[in-house]
Amino acid sequence: MSFLDALFSASSSSSMPRRTGGRRIPSDPRSKNQDVLSRCKEGDLLEFTRQEGFAHWAVYVGGGRVIHRMDSGIREDSFWDIVGRSLAKINNYLDGEKQVPPGRVIVERARSKLGAVDYDLVSKNCEHFVTWCRYGEERSQQVRNVVAATAVVAGKALVNHWFG
Repeated sequence: MSFLDALFSASSSSSMPRRTGGRRIPSDPRSKNQDVLSRCKEGDLLEFTRQEGFAHWAVYVGGGRVIHRMDSGIREDSFWDIVGRSLAKINNYLDGEKQVPPGRVIVERARSKLGAVDYDLVSKNCEHFVTWCRYGEERSQQVRNVVAATAVVAGKALVNHWFG
């Protein structure tokens, strides 16, 4: 079991929320994903639920295309190439607390970074990229959840060590 697997396993037994873990992905999610794609507007953030309990994120740029950050760089791809057998959802989760520019501005931000190779799981992942595109601020709730889970695991270990 990897370090991250252990953290998410530990966090699922605590009260920490998990963004994608525990959800079952239907055997044929295509019709649900087609519905999501039909509702997308330029600049929407798309969250792709993965079996591993993490999510991949992309910015919808129109015409069935998305821009996303991978460890190999920031690239534009077809929605269908990225979604695979995952479930997609529109998730503009900071809209209630952040100012949102017009969709064309969000897409321009995303396109301005095409080809950049600056991936880091903790500080420059796909979710950091899309939140920067839409809100002008890099943020990853997935990383925040892992950090919080780490604190819970470390706290439990210390309590067990001292008082166990």
